[in-house]
Order: sequence, then structure tokens, then C-alpha cells
Amino acid sequence: MRKTVSIVLSAVIVLSSLTIGFSCITMNTNQLMRKREIDNFWRQLSEFDGEVTNRLIVRSKKKIDLLNAVDVASGYENTYFLQFKNEEDLLDAYNYYNALDYVDSVKRETAMKTDAAHALSDTKCYGTANSNIDDALKLINTYYDDLPEIKIGVIDTGAENSELMGDRLVGGYDSLPDEDSHGSYVVGTIFYNTPDNVKIYSYKAGNGTTIGAEAATAAVKKAVSDGCKIINMSFGDENGDISLHNAIISASAKGVIFVASAGNDGKNLSLYNQYPAEYAEVLAIGNMTASRALSPTSNYGTGIFSYVTGTSVRTNFRGEDVYWGGTSAAAPMFTSIVADILSVNPKLSLIEIKRSIQNTEMSPNEDNTSRNMPDAYAAIKSITGKELQSVKLDYTVTENQQTGCSDITFSCDNGANIYYYLSSGGDTVYPIDTDCLQYHHRYESGTTVSLDDKYVINAVAYSENKKKSELLHITVPDYDNNDYCFSSAANTIKYCRVDDKTIYIPETIEGASVKKIGDFCFSGNKSAEIIVLPDSVKQIGQYAFSNCPNLKKVVAPGVTICGRYSFQNCRNLKEVIMPLDTTTYTGMFKNCTSLIIAQIGAKDYLTSRYNKAFEGCENIINYNFINQNFFFDKIMNGKFVYTLSDNSDSILESPDEILFLWDSYY
Repeated sequence: MRKTVSIVLSAVIVLSSLTIGFSCITMNTNQLMRKREIDNFWRQLSEFDGEVTNRLIVRSKKKIDLLNAVDVASGYENTYFLQFKNEEDLLDAYNYYNALDYVDSVKRETAMKTDAAHALSDTKCYGTANSNIDDALKLINTYYDDLPEIKIGVIDTGAENSELMGDRLVGGYDSLPDEDSHGSYVVGTIFYNTPDNVKIYSYKAGNGTTIGAEAATAAVKKAVSDGCKIINMSFGDENGDISLHNAIISASAKGVIFVASAGNDGKNLSLYNQYPAEYAEVLAIGNMTASRALSPTSNYGTGIFSYVTGTSVRTNFRGEDVYWGGTSAAAPMFTSIVADILSVNPKLSLIEIKRSIQNTEMSPNEDNTSRNMPDAYAAIKSITGKELQSVKLDYTVTENQQTGCSDITFSCDNGANIYYYLSSGGDTVYPIDTDCLQYHHRYESGTTVSLDDKYVINAVAYSENKKKSELLHITVPDYDNNDYCFSSAANTIKYCRVDDKTIYIPETIEGASVKKIGDFCFSGNKSAEIIVLPDSVKQIGQYAFSNCPNLKKVVAPGVTICGRYSFQNCRNLKEVIMPLDTTTYTGMFKNCTSLIIAQIGAKDYLTSRYNKAFEGCENIINYNFINQNFFFDKIMNGKFVYTLSDNSDSILESPDEILFLWDSYY
């Protein structure tokens, strides 16, 4: 019986349309094409325009009548791509070909949406810095002169080259101009986030907001024949396509790495479908906001491999810098990270690349979530053993006697630039390069910044040849007659201007019980070395004690909830006593490199791999918390020492056992 594939009707929203003339394309139909003919075929196929959903794909044993098709390509595996002017002509042609005995199959080309939300934005470029790609590129350029060529295939709406890109966009097939700009945006994103050894091949597979599944399938095959190691696909739909999947499976078996956008529907992909992102061979990428939280429009779920800041991503279109966003932008950011890793070691397998990313990933600005973010610099450092010096950033806060508010001055290494911005709530976005900071402040060396109120200041120092400094959160008070700014309605200390070495928080203020240390309350406090909280304090807010450089000990006997990143970057903190804490959020002790003793009551969240509560704690030797049937006693010299429920001790020395334990419980 003759095989017939039923017609697929799909509704799409077209944001823009083009009107151009059509020319008939004919190819040799007597045999499969040679490489030159394939290249020419794809070049001509890329010139198709009009509604991609008005295209039929006909597979026939012999030549067919082209009817009133306005554009034709034939000869690729005995398949004809027929473009029709309108829906009526297409349906008439479908019925005609479907009745022919020598036609093996006929179907309408499936349309997939490009996952774009790429309205231009004048905001800052956060994606590169949030994934530390900027530092990764500096590390690569510092230590490596002769990098191997890495080819990236971009299957999209085409791409326009520019003088700025030089010889970086070198292959594939395209149609100019790329009026939709989606494909050009993807290419520009990769251009800005990879070194010059990375060459980009663009394959046009659709127009406007749609990508043809069959054209994408053929593009995969062409990209493989061109030697592309990575293929970026910023498109998808809920139905998928068998031929496209088979092409991906075949290419993956040859070592090609596929990266796809997760989609911008705000759906849990554990419950909904999104292809090609959910194919097992594809790395699906979700979108994080500039503040490292899940974008409300990004799809999410267990099928997502990683999340990258795809908000206000810098790209280039026709020689002009623009900014865009969505999972379509997040995907090429991740593609760039993979290319950067392969640039320093092109022999790495996909498994090794995934492991290097997962072992160094960063926790997001969310509570106890599996949505971690890649750290390009840390991944490459782990692979190469090489690293950069970090810029040292310091600050001084003093009282302005005239205003009663704070003055602040900054200092850093010679040649580095300091950027800062003010926030009443403590935004955690990285400000970076001058090109991306038109709405932030660049600090002029030797000057004093005089404030008119209480703020959380966020500051970072950026250098051309060093790793950027850590992002500092500094709470600067206004100087009134009170040591504490206290909300009696919320029973919360909002901030503290006490500058003693040992700070005893009072149990009551103005007759009201103190129950919470507010967000950012002590962040950036340089004086405090010991802080003692009363039993009445039950909660510590997010970033409450972050960036306290001299803090050594915290005693909090009554605390049951501790917010995310509450002690982040307290590098001299050695001991924390919180025996009742049972809800510990993400990154609580991140980069507390001197921490030795942590007496914590948490059972579940603290030991989650994704929680990363002890990320960067290199010297901790005593955990006192219970997890199911055992608790950890020590982590020293790469050995985990833990006690089983029957009180017998066990030492794990095998790297595999350690990795398993880490992934399972930490």
C-alpha cells in the first residue's frame, strides 16, 4: 500500500511579511546530488520567501507536474519542495499529488515558532557577566594563542553579515536581507561571547516567526557535512517532527552537540511538550532574568538542562549593537559557553562538557530550586587548571555631618573601573562594561559619593585582564539618633548602624519583640566580628550578613528560617551556631572559605545539591545536622566522614562515591 502522510495544518502569528518575486528553481532529479549540487540546492532553497506553511513536500518515484507552484526545489533524496501562493492552491495541489500512485508521500511543511521576544531594549547587558563569559574569554585570551577552529551551525531565519563580524560568519546558506532579524540576533550573540577561532555557519530554514521542520531537518544534515560541532536551534513547537529527530539522533552519534531554546510559554515541560528542546539528544536551555531568577515567560521543568540569563543580551544587527531577550537569546548564550569550553579542549565529549558545567554551576537568586546556571569561567578553570587574578574592590562608609546620611568612597586595582548603583531593595544584578552601563554610575577615582537616604549599594570592579571583582552588597545607613531602624509592625530590624566589633542584638526595641533580621540588614558591615542574636529572633532575611569581611562568629539560638545568601562572601566567618534552623535557603554560606564549624538543625534543604548552601566552603570540618539515616561529620582532604544510623563510622575515599554522595545529598 502506498504510504501517505496526512496534511498538517498549523496556525501561526506572522509579525511581519515580505513581498518579493519568485523564481523557479530546478535541480537534477535523476540521482542524489553531489556535494556541490547540495550546496547550490541549499543556497537556492534559502531564497524561498512567503508563508512557510504554504509549502508542500512531495516524495515521488518520478518527475511530477509542478502545477502552479510559484517556487520549486527538487532532487534532494527524490523530494520536491513546492511553494504555493496561497492556501487554496496548496490544498488543490495536495489533493492532486495524494491521488497519484507514484507519489510515495505528500505533506504540508510543519511550521515551528521561533522562540523570540526580541523587542529592542535600552537596558543593560547582563547575560555575559551573569554567566561569567566575560571572564572566561579573558582567561582564554591570556593563556592561549593558537586555538582550534570550532564551527557552530545556526538553524534559523538566516543571518546578515557585517563588517564588524569580519570572517566569523563564514558558511551555511542565507537569504539577504534577514528582515525578521531573529537569526541575525542569534549569530550576533554567539559572535560577542566566543573567541575569534569560533566560526559561525547560518542555515536559513524559515521566515518571520516560523521555521520549517523539513528545511530544519535538511539544515542539520548540511551542518554536519560542513563540520559543525555545535548546532543552535532557537525554535520549537509541541508536536515535533520525526525526520528532524532522526537527523538529530544521527548527528549526535557523530559527536555533534545540539542546543535548543526551551520556549517562552511559561509552562512546566514536565507536563507539556516542546521540541526539539525535549529530545533526549538536545540540551534544552531556559531563561533567567537579570537578577538570576526564572523568567516568568520561560518554560521550565525536569527536561531543562540549564538556565542562562537571556534578558537584555547584547547582539549585533547590521553593524549596530542591540539588546534582546527570551529563551531564543539564552540558547546561543549557552551555545557560546560550550564553544568556549571546546576552544581550550576540543577533544572533550558531550558527557565531559556537561559534567564540567554541572560541577561548577552557580545557584540562582531563588529559594531551593533545581534551576542552576552555568559559570563559564569556573568550568574552563576546572578543565585547564588555569585562573586569573581577581580585581580587589574596597570601600569606606562615613557619616556626612551636614546631611546626616552616608558618604562612600571606593578603591580598587590600578586600571580597573568601578561601577555602582543604588537600590532600596538590594537588586543583585551584575553591572559590567561601560557599553552596557548607560543607566548605572561609573565611579570616578578619588571622589566621594554623598547619599541622601539609606540605600543598598551594589558595586563591582571590572578590568580588561583580570577577573571582575565579586559583586558587593553594602547597606549604608542614614545617621539618626537610633542604632537600629526597626519596624514594630513587622518586628524586623531593617538595618543597623552599630559599628562595634561585638554586636548583641536586643530582644526588644521600643517595647516590641525583635523577631527578624531584615534583608541586607548588616550587608557590607566592616566592623562586626561577633554577632549574637536573642532567642526571640526566628528569621534571618536574604543577604542579611553578606559581604561582612571581618565577621568571625554568629550565634543565633532561636533562628528557624535563614534566607538565601544570608552569609555569602563572609570569608573570615569560622563558626555559626543555629541549632533550630530547619529551613535553610539557597547559598546561605556561599564562599565562606574560613568556615570550620556549622551547627545547623536543617534536615532537607541544606543537603540538597541544588541548594548549594556550602558552595565554596573549602575548609569546613564539622557539619552537625541530620539527613535521613546519617549525618556528615567531616569533609577533609577530599574524604567524606559520616556516621550511619547504627553509629558506625564510614570513610568514603573513592571519587565515584564522593561524587555520588555530593550529587545526592549536597
